[in-house]
Amino acid sequence: MAKYYTKLKLEVSDMVDISLIRYDVTVTYKSLSAKPTSSKPHSLGKNRRFSNNGLSEKHNLSNRGVEEVRYYIKDIKGKPIKDITANPLSKEGRASRYKLKTTPASLKRTRRIINSRCR
Repeated sequence: MAKYYTKLKLEVSDMVDISLIRYDVTVTYKSLSAKPTSSKPHSLGKNRRFSNNGLSEKHNLSNRGVEEVRYYIKDIKGKPIKDITANPLSKEGRASRYKLKTTPASLKRTRRIINSRCR
């Protein structure tokens, strides 16, 4: 039986600082019973950072049937930017890709808050 995992490559413009972007990742598994009772999402990580080249961490998935893998992209303050659905992957070295259309102005307010706290 193949082992599944999820990993996301977030592509942003060169003018956007990737360190200001965080993510939460959840997975929803298919029900094992004939009558589905609930499909509650299981959290795989909260308030995680992307690497400098935009890669998320590799999150291993259970061998049960995966219904949905969802990444919640947000700014450093926790304000939602985008919800992304990804596929479970089985081959090593792969990552789901998503090009995020953001501008430096959309994250500028966040930078000012960070700079004022560092003084």
